[in-house]
Amino acid sequence: MQQPTHSAQRALELRQVDPVRHRVRRYHIAECRSLFGEHSLLITWGCIGRRARIRLETFGSAAKLDERWHELLARRGSHGYIIQPSAVRDEAV
Repeated sequence: MQQPTHSAQRALELRQVDPVRHRVRRYHIAECRSLFGEHSLLITWGCIGRRARIRLETFGSAAKLDERWHELLARRGSHGYIIQPSAVRDEAV
């Protein structure tokens, strides 16, 4: 019996705006599949208005990816990042 595929892809943008510290930053997390069908997170971050840094993390299972997704959200939340409501989306592949 074939395993169901994880068809919904998530993307989320978080921002940190602190005028006192002159901080205007963004952090974007997107769930995607690699060229070989592996579960991956595409993470971009940096100052708004500047070139972003990019990292791709690959996982052996959707459960590991989900665990990392929540870990990143918790860490960014503890650093003052706020989820941008207009940037929350789920897409069917």
